[in-house]
Amino acid sequence: MTHSFLTSPSAGGSDQIRPDINTLCSSARRSVVVLLPNPRTGVVFSRIFNSAVIPPGVRTRVVVDSSSGAAGFPESVELRVDPLISERFLMIDGRVALTGHTSRMAVVRTPALVTLLGELFERVWSQAEPRSREREPLSSLTDQERTVLRMSAEGLTDEVIARHLGLTSRTVRRHMATAMERVGAQSRFQAGVRIAKAGIV
Repeated sequence: MTHSFLTSPSAGGSDQIRPDINTLCSSARRSVVVLLPNPRTGVVFSRIFNSAVIPPGVRTRVVVDSSSGAAGFPESVELRVDPLISERFLMIDGRVALTGHTSRMAVVRTPALVTLLGELFERVWSQAEPRSREREPLSSLTDQERTVLRMSAEGLTDEVIARHLGLTSRTVRRHMATAMERVGAQSRFQAGVRIAKAGIV
């Protein structure tokens, strides 16, 4: 069987299914990854990080949907924030996943489905903001840095931006690198998303 369900009759039954989650997590050998929107409603998932369930040395990565949701996790957990996440799941060693809500959670072992969930997590992880990353306020961007970011977000190449602004391509790339560092972005796409959310572009 590739799927099974952990069920509880009510939210108060979450402690009844916690041992099953603990069993899955304690079997981890390499990695545990979690998407956890609204951690306060996902107590069954979040409790395991403050216990000794996950074996030492297992890399644990969690994405939550808000900075407030990032509170309470131990320092051993690599934590990032992405306000756009909506799916909730936990995956162990890329071989088994637990997805759904407290009242009905599915244990997924189908390789193709587990692979898809793993790819989803990696995409979200690459665009999410590290918990510990310090960044300057978006207001610290210069006018030219904002313009370069805006034009890049519109899909223009460095060469086109350079011609439009009367700069060299090298200067455009330098402005882009500086702006990305200021906003704490790891890619141009992430920088575009971040400044768009802030209403800068």
